[in-house]
Amino acid sequence: MQLLTNGRLEDHYKLLPWICVAIVRANPNSRAFCELQGSRFKCMFVVYSTSLNGFILGCRKILFVDRAHLSGPYEGTTLSAIALEADDHLSTLYMQLCLRRMSMSGSGF
Repeated sequence: MQLLTNGRLEDHYKLLPWICVAIVRANPNSRAFCELQGSRFKCMFVVYSTSLNGFILGCRKILFVDRAHLSGPYEGTTLSAIALEADDHLSTLYMQLCLRRMSMSGSGF
């Protein structure tokens, strides 16, 4: 645990494929994958089955897409899709992290 807390950022990105496998194992029917280029992290996508089922069964069929640009040594983009529930609360449907500039057509939608 000490290494995870105080380790180098490069080491943390190496754990993301394992985290994706753990998400799918712990949450059946969820989708999580990590795209690598060689041994370097490129992109990560996560959608939990409960979020997807909640969207299908109880949300209004409206999605709000939000993108935030990351700065610093690891420039990239975080992308998320938010759904509006029947009682006007917001619910996260989809999350993606990419360490490269991307267009909406290159996302997981």
